[in-house]
Amino acid sequence: MTFRIIPRLEIKNRHLIKGKKMEGLKKIGDPIEFLKTYYQEEPDEIFICDIVASLYSRKFDFDYLRELSKNFFIPFAVGGGLNNLRDVNLAFKNGADKVVLNSYLFKDISILNKISNVYGKQSTVAEVQFKKISNSYELRYESGRNNPKRNIFEWMQKLEKNCVGEIYITSVDNDGMKNKEIDFNFLKEMRKTVEVPLIYGGGISSRKDIDKLLKIGFQGAAISRSLHNKELKICDLK
Repeated sequence: MTFRIIPRLEIKNRHLIKGKKMEGLKKIGDPIEFLKTYYQEEPDEIFICDIVASLYSRKFDFDYLRELSKNFFIPFAVGGGLNNLRDVNLAFKNGADKVVLNSYLFKDISILNKISNVYGKQSTVAEVQFKKISNSYELRYESGRNNPKRNIFEWMQKLEKNCVGEIYITSVDNDGMKNKEIDFNFLKEMRKTVEVPLIYGGGISSRKDIDKLLKIGFQGAAISRSLHNKELKICDLK
C-alpha cells in the first residue's frame, strides 16, 4: 500500500483555521486558495474537518462541501458534526468519499457497521485523539476536551471489530506545534493493536517524521500547519 500524504484542512464558517493543541483557533485564509495549491501537488486525498462542529453541536456545512468537491477532483475525507446516518448520507451525497467520525462513536459505535454496509469499509473512518496526562496517554474527543474514560488500545480494537476501514490518529499535544517531539514508541504500540490502516496527524514537521511513520508501519500522514506554512511540500514528500 502506498504511503499517503493528506492535507488536513480545518474549517470554521468557510474559513481555514489553525490553532495549537486544538485551541486558540485563528483564521489563516480561504480554504479554496489552499486547495488550489495542494491540488496541483497531487495529494492522495484531502481531509476536510470542521474541528468545532461537535463541540458546539452544529452540523457540517454540506453546501460548502458540495462547492469544494465540484471544483477539485480528488478524494475527500470529511469529518466534524456527523451525528447520525442522515448526516453521513448528506456527506456522501455532497462529495465525500470517506466520512471520519469521533465524538458520536461514544454514543453509538454501531453506526460504523451501518456505514460500512452501505458505502463500503474503505469509506468508513474513525478518528482517535489522545493526550498525555502525567506519564500516560488518555483517549479524548471534541477537540481533546473530553475524556470518555476508555482504554485507548481497547477502543481501537472495538473500532476494528465494528468494521472501521481505517483510523486517523491525532495527538492533541502535538497539534499545530513545531519541533515538538512525537512519541513514536507510543505510535508503534498503537500500530501493534490493530490491523487496519493508520493515519497519523499532529506536529509533523519534517521528512524524518514521515520516514519514522513509514518505519513503524503507518499508512499515511495528515498534515496541516507545515503544509499551510509551506515548510513542507506534498510533491517533495511524495
